[in-house]
Amino acid sequence: MAPRGYDAACLWVHSLAVPGLAERVHAEFQRDLDTRSGRVSMLYVAARILAISDPVYVDNLHAPAKRWCEPIAASLRA
Repeated sequence: MAPRGYDAACLWVHSLAVPGLAERVHAEFQRDLDTRSGRVSMLYVAARILAISDPVYVDNLHAPAKRWCEPIAASLRA
């Protein structure tokens, strides 16, 4: 069983290539994503994406995933 917010985090990270869609996913699943476990899940999924060297991921998801890692990590430190 995954922690609360993990499924929503997967959907959100994979939608980052389309900013409007990512915003909608975050809005729909905000209750789960804004929990501590949701934010940890977002970082975990983003890190997994960044570890993939497939050009589809590199070209479409690496840059937005990197942009979000620090703000999410900062929210966990707060």
